[in-house]
Amino acid sequence: MSRLNTMYPDDEFLKNISDIMGKLDNKNETEIKQEIEAIELLIKENQELKLELSGYRQAILEDKDMLGLKEENTELKKQLTTYQILHRDCEIDNLKNISKIEEMENQQKEFIEYMNKTIEELECDDVDDEELKGYLIQRIDTFKEILAKYIEINNRR
Repeated sequence: MSRLNTMYPDDEFLKNISDIMGKLDNKNETEIKQEIEAIELLIKENQELKLELSGYRQAILEDKDMLGLKEENTELKKQLTTYQILHRDCEIDNLKNISKIEEMENQQKEFIEYMNKTIEELECDDVDDEELKGYLIQRIDTFKEILAKYIEINNRR
């Protein structure tokens, strides 16, 4: 009986075992061994069922966790879709900005070419009047300063 106590120390269980043992007093030794083996098998089966039940409980808990993960996954997919849309919109805006930048750079090159051409034309002008020549030289110097400052400003960007 001490072997049974260590396997399953429940008071009600022990009382049942005690009752069974009392009934077994009238049986022969072979029958008693068979009854004990049957009881041990029942105890083992009971333990296995408890273990299986705890596995089901764990599976239920994990399923709840999985449900939470599924919801989180769905939310993350929505966020990803939103970010992808925003990213695509940014790419479109960037392409528009690139074309505007290219257009501005072309305009700047055209202006620089125009100013260089104008300065060259003014430098080629042969003027006999000294007053007009002085005015022309001032104007050329002014254009050169404007052009140099314009180039300096655009090279900083």
